Amino acid sequence: MEFTPKEKNLCFFAKAQQLLSKSSYANTLLFVTLLPKSKTNYLLIKPYLLTKVSFRGIMQSSSNFFTSLSLFLSEYFGNLPSRIRPYRYFGIGLFLLGTIFFAVGIPKFQLDSSLETWLPKDDPSIKSLKKFKDQFGSDDGVFIVYKAKDGDIFSPSSLTTLVALTEDLENWNLLDSNELGLAENDMGGLNRIIDVQSLANERYETDDGENLISRYIIPRNIHISDRLARKISKIAKDQKKLRLLMFSKEGDFGGIVLRTNFGTVRVNEENNTETEAVMDKLDEALDNFEIDVDETAKVEEIIYKPTEPSEYSNLMLPLNSVFHKYSSEFEFYPIGSAPMSDMAYEILEQAGTLVIVGLLLIVLLLFSLFKSGSAVFWTVTCIASCTIWVFGGMAWLEIPSTQLVALTIMLILGIGIADCVHVLSEYTLFRQRDIKHDQAIKMAYQKTGVPILLTSVTTMAAMIVIALSGLGHFVAFGVSSAVGVLLAFLFTLFIFPILLDFWHPYKNSKSKNINGFFRIFFISRLINFVRSILQRAGILWLLTAAWLPKILSSVPKLSFKFRFPIIVCFLFLLAMCGIGISRLTIDTNLLELFKEDTKLIILLIIKWLVQGLWKS
Repeated sequence: MEFTPKEKNLCFFAKAQQLLSKSSYANTLLFVTLLPKSKTNYLLIKPYLLTKVSFRGIMQSSSNFFTSLSLFLSEYFGNLPSRIRPYRYFGIGLFLLGTIFFAVGIPKFQLDSSLETWLPKDDPSIKSLKKFKDQFGSDDGVFIVYKAKDGDIFSPSSLTTLVALTEDLENWNLLDSNELGLAENDMGGLNRIIDVQSLANERYETDDGENLISRYIIPRNIHISDRLARKISKIAKDQKKLRLLMFSKEGDFGGIVLRTNFGTVRVNEENNTETEAVMDKLDEALDNFEIDVDETAKVEEIIYKPTEPSEYSNLMLPLNSVFHKYSSEFEFYPIGSAPMSDMAYEILEQAGTLVIVGLLLIVLLLFSLFKSGSAVFWTVTCIASCTIWVFGGMAWLEIPSTQLVALTIMLILGIGIADCVHVLSEYTLFRQRDIKHDQAIKMAYQKTGVPILLTSVTTMAAMIVIALSGLGHFVAFGVSSAVGVLLAFLFTLFIFPILLDFWHPYKNSKSKNINGFFRIFFISRLINFVRSILQRAGILWLLTAAWLPKILSSVPKLSFKFRFPIIVCFLFLLAMCGIGISRLTIDTNLLELFKEDTKLIILLIIKWLVQGLWKS
């Protein structure tokens, strides 16, 4: 069938309109040049060309830049694996050296659980506390609440144990480190104790009519019998100043006060010779009752050495061993900055256990989805190394943190796993289409590089906003989380493709034949054994996620079918949540950060039970 010249021109005109609405202006001009040269055709197409030019002129300035940038980054990310491939051995070596270096520093990581760091520096409470410490030094001690397992702290066995415990704390240098299960160097932390106060060394005064006699409440070097124990109980309960300090009303809880030199060590204490000379002159002046006062002298501000979190740990390590020595008679509940720091480490250990469990679940899910050992192993390697670098970096820089560091680990795991899974999912998809490894990894990074970059940048921005709050712990949490997300992105971009070059899924048949013996007898047998157990247990279908693609494919159809009820429910919930924002309250009680079964909360319950045991 042949067309007339007029019909041909109309066809060209319709095609030009289509190009103007969907294609670029340059392609349209190229097409227009193919039109038959006639004045009619030019007049027909001219209005549409002018409209397209004006519209493009307005939009190109705002959208073309981002479009070009996105295309440029996609192409850059796609070519990156091939560019770094010649340097893969150097990159892996540098990566391993850095991981080892930061891993060595992890034991130096410090936790700071002091309460004042949770408040802004300009808070009135913090200012008052600073004035107190500048004048008198720190009152940072340890108060030990102990509970007698026989229910009576005034029983002969409890009093005998208390005397032995007090003597050990006062003469800690005589303790046998081997008996406590510690190294000799670990005992040095007890030298921070400068005074021990308990019923075992408290005195009371008696008047015999002529003399005022001071005696120990618990006599020294005497066997404590039942009769003597009752006498000690009567004498102690008659001392009003000791009630609710050294013992509770019911006599089932007792207290021991440890004074320490935390925060009282002056920075310029090394000038002892000058200080001693001044004191000698003062003694001479007092002897002669002649004191010359220099009114022009300026009072120097006393600067106290700040207490490092590691110093608290050095005290609590041997102190906990001493508690364990007497655990058959007493249950101990210490409170203070040092015990709080010790509790923080316990919470961190629990968080570490949860992280390990989470990693095991991630390994199981990754293997069930990708069915490849390399996909699982390299993903876990990249993400675990991120946490090592963050922890080690903070340790080497001596930046303390709190239990919030556990949230940093969870964030790094979530973001890092997502980045690697994005790359792996696209890579495996292209490999299943018989595309070679080099081209598949290029296409995977070309497709996922920009989305990974955007998610990493937005997450880092959110963490930086948290760091700008000004609170010490939140600053450390925000910065460490942002750095962790950045490391996860960089490792996914530079380290992950190198690792996949060494060992990647979907190897060719030649490599399968070479490694067939090893895989058959060592890996496949183990995998088939585990698979058979899971299949007999009836949970193989769940772990392999074979049901997931079918459900996900039906979600768009289902949501479109019920789009109006979904929108109505969404708007209703949004309105209710918006109204609920006005009823939002902020609880500043720091104790709400701890679980009910932690030592700190248990100690508070004990406080309420003994009706003000800590008032002093």
